[in-house]
Amino acid sequence: AGKMDFDQEEFFCPNCGIQRALSGYYSADPSAPFSICERRTGYLGYGDICCNCLNKTGETTIRCDQCLHRPLFIEAGTVEHPGSPPQDDIGKGIFRSISVQNLEILLENLVEETMGIWYEKLNPSDEIFKLNKKKKKLDVNSVTSYLVQKYVKDGNNHPAKDFPRLFNKEFPDNVLTYEWSKGMGNEKGLLGVLKDQRVQRALSSDRKRTGGSLLVWIDVFFIDQLSKNVKVELAISQEYYILCENHIIAGSITLLDRGWCVWELSLRAHSKKNSLVIGELEAKERGYDFFSNMKLFDPDDRPAIEMGLCRVFGWGDEGIVRINRAIAAQVLCNLT
Repeated sequence: AGKMDFDQEEFFCPNCGIQRALSGYYSADPSAPFSICERRTGYLGYGDICCNCLNKTGETTIRCDQCLHRPLFIEAGTVEHPGSPPQDDIGKGIFRSISVQNLEILLENLVEETMGIWYEKLNPSDEIFKLNKKKKKLDVNSVTSYLVQKYVKDGNNHPAKDFPRLFNKEFPDNVLTYEWSKGMGNEKGLLGVLKDQRVQRALSSDRKRTGGSLLVWIDVFFIDQLSKNVKVELAISQEYYILCENHIIAGSITLLDRGWCVWELSLRAHSKKNSLVIGELEAKERGYDFFSNMKLFDPDDRPAIEMGLCRVFGWGDEGIVRINRAIAAQVLCNLT
């Protein structure tokens, strides 16, 4: 691997005009993981383009510390759909979190009002009921992320547009990794996980919040479900799984085989921060290949996720070994 020193001078991203900090060198070894803007300069033919813009122009790249700490604008200037999260006039999401106590209120409001009315009109043979049969009346325990996604895709308002007072503009304290088929209620659902004593005892980064006031980021509410740009979605999620104070894994039997969960766990391992497992995960044999065995609801997401993982941990067989070891260590699997 070669190293190339930079002169200390100012560089600006030619795409967005943001100044890029240069602080050393990049590796000329194509197998080296890319983690900061400097290491890509001139190598991929994008000139001095920053991480955020690179993700939006077709790559899946781990955002450097500089890019993680500034907004990643999404499709600025396009028409905002009713089911999209509220955005300002430059495409930036207005809300970034919701408190645990407000999440419970939100779900209760949704099932009693707009989502409950919409749910009653759904055909029992709809694809959404392939895993769980339709109930006579929607309840909080039956609300899943798949159901929320279908709700906004069917033309309904995003929940933050109907209940804006329940959402928060502050950066979250907690970020979740969970299966989308998991209910959101108190009975073995996300609310039950967030009310676990180990989570409730956690503190926000400023030490001012705990318990029900802790702020949480849940992907289905804060990533635009009407967007078809999976690379941008992968780029958005990095900010939360890398920077968030607390990472909670809502354990379930097949979670470790889900592609998006593997991505999230890998980001957390990359951040060198701990994760808290609430519930049980399926034990995997020593040397289990998480990378090759990951399953995706949409197979078209696989190339972008694989590219992102390899950008962090390296390419080829050695990179896959590092990915698998990082995930196993992150969740403290009971290896057999």
